Amino acid sequence: GIKSMMRSCPSPCAKLMRYKKRLEELREADPSLQSIPNFLDNGFSRKVVVAIRAVKSLIESHMTSFSGDISSNWQNYGDLRHSDDGQTFEFYPSKFIEPLRLQLESRLQLQEMMYHSQLFIEYVDERRKLHLSRQELAKRDDVGVFLALWIWCRWKLRKKLN
Repeated sequence: GIKSMMRSCPSPCAKLMRYKKRLEELREADPSLQSIPNFLDNGFSRKVVVAIRAVKSLIESHMTSFSGDISSNWQNYGDLRHSDDGQTFEFYPSKFIEPLRLQLESRLQLQEMMYHSQLFIEYVDERRKLHLSRQELAKRDDVGVFLALWIWCRWKLRKKLN
C-alpha cells in the first residue's frame, strides 16, 4: 500500500529520515528534550526549533505538491449547492485526478519520445565515455590529470549547452 508507494518516491522519505536522525541526536544532547520539567522550564532549543520547522516545511511542500491548484480552484473539483440549511460542497476526486492523469501521461509520452531520440542517445554515450575516462584515471591514480580532464569535460559540456 502506502509504504510501497513511498518507496517509489524516495525523496521526501529520505529527507524525513535525515531529520529523524537529527532529532534523535538532538534528543540525546539537548536537556529540554530529556524531561517534561526541563522542557516546561526552558522550552525548545534553537537547534530543535530549526529541525522541527524544517520537517514541517518539508511535509507542507510535499502535501502542496500533491494538491496542485486545489487551494485556489477548489470549486472546480466539486459541486457547491445552496439549500435552506446553508451551503454544502461535494468534492469529486475524479474531477481533480483526471487532469493530473492526462498531464502525467503527456509528460511520459514526451519523455519516451525524447529517450528514443538521437540527442538523448548521444547524451547517454557522453555520460558513458566520461565514466570510462574517470575509471581510467582512477586506475592511474593521477589526481592532477583526473582534475584536468574533469574540468575540461565540464567546460566542454557547458560550451555545448550555451
